[in-house]
Amino acid sequence: MFYVDWDKLKDFVDNGFALKYIDLGNKYELVALDIGFTLRGSIPKTTPANSDQLDFENNYKANANKVALDAEGIPLQRLGAFCDSEKFRFRGKGMSGTGAAGTLTNIDYKVTEERFINGVRLILANHTIDDNVHFEIVDVDNVLGYGAGLVLDRFGDTWYVNPDMACQGDILIDYPAKIYAGLYIRVVYNSEGETDVKVKANLYLHKQTA
Repeated sequence: MFYVDWDKLKDFVDNGFALKYIDLGNKYELVALDIGFTLRGSIPKTTPANSDQLDFENNYKANANKVALDAEGIPLQRLGAFCDSEKFRFRGKGMSGTGAAGTLTNIDYKVTEERFINGVRLILANHTIDDNVHFEIVDVDNVLGYGAGLVLDRFGDTWYVNPDMACQGDILIDYPAKIYAGLYIRVVYNSEGETDVKVKANLYLHKQTA
């Protein structure tokens, strides 16, 4: 889930994302969602009402909190844990790079065909106890039209590594997340040591076949 301001969130709503909100009295908490992709934001409530509040209340509030439907009128819902595995084929992919000593390094893999991801295995060499990683989905080339380099989601934020193990084990979730063609999976490696770190990641990617 990625946190954005109201202007960015409503851009996605205007392009078909479902809008949900909760009125907490002093602010609106907002969620815009599509299958496998969620954005979150908030609008403070002021007196007199601020411009974002008026925009939401006058132009979006009445149509929010409705059941999200796809183009054929079928309710959208997140897929279960590959409960119908006949519709998916495993398309695992390895990516690698070097985490420069003492700094942040982006290591990217471009998804050239729509994929679903439900996990990653990280393998490291020369890492230290203070090193950590972020995993991100990034629109490097502005394929969605909301700006080049937009980080659409971040998961495993400041995920610390075990310096005593090369293989960091599997990070798995019990549901798949869709990644559109043209987006990038990014490992952001934060090295706190004095030696470059070899970084390898095995991505648990799947192709939907039906």
